[in-house]
Amino acid sequence: MKRFFMQLFVTVLAAGVFSGAPALASQKKASASNESFKNCLDGMYECNPKALSDVQRRAVADAARDRNFRDCVSGFSTCRPKELNPSEQRLVERSDRDQNLQNCLNAIGECDKAQLSREQREIVDEAEHIDNLKGCLSNVGECDATKLSSWERLAVTAARQNYNLQHCLEGLGACDSGSLSVQERQDASRAARMRSLQDCLSGSKQCDPGQLNQGIQLKAAAEKLHE
Repeated sequence: MKRFFMQLFVTVLAAGVFSGAPALASQKKASASNESFKNCLDGMYECNPKALSDVQRRAVADAARDRNFRDCVSGFSTCRPKELNPSEQRLVERSDRDQNLQNCLNAIGECDKAQLSREQREIVDEAEHIDNLKGCLSNVGECDATKLSSWERLAVTAARQNYNLQHCLEGLGACDSGSLSVQERQDASRAARMRSLQDCLSGSKQCDPGQLNQGIQLKAAAEKLHE
């Protein structure tokens, strides 16, 4: 009797093990199929189209078309224009024209003026003229004086004279004293003496006694003695 129950137990146990094996294999297959489906939707190399159902393949195809459309709108090299439908092509062409206009206005990236309308070219030309004028007035960046009007050249000349005067008053190396008026040279000399006096009073190595007249030299020496 004991032997009979032992055999029965083994038989039941075996039946349970083998009956669960197909279910486990089915779960693994389903998990692999879901993973492949996700990879295919994301455009990953791990995509296995053979593991997809018809519904999944259609979803993957739609996702690929959407991804290609976004790449084309963004101007990515991965864009495949031939896969766009007519509506998408029109949208991409409009996006390209808008981006080209922005590039021309901002002077960043490639600018193809041949793609601009007459009104757009006029706007871009005006923007380029303003940028050039700003560069000439600030003496920073590119400046093409030949593109300036007569009054703009006068304004640029005045601005540069003012910059030069400030440099001379502040003792900067870019000072062109030869372009200063008599009064401006006197103001620049006075400013230089004041800077030298401050340097001498503070004991700075930049002190230039030659910039000081005798009275200022005596005053500076006296103040140094009282320190």
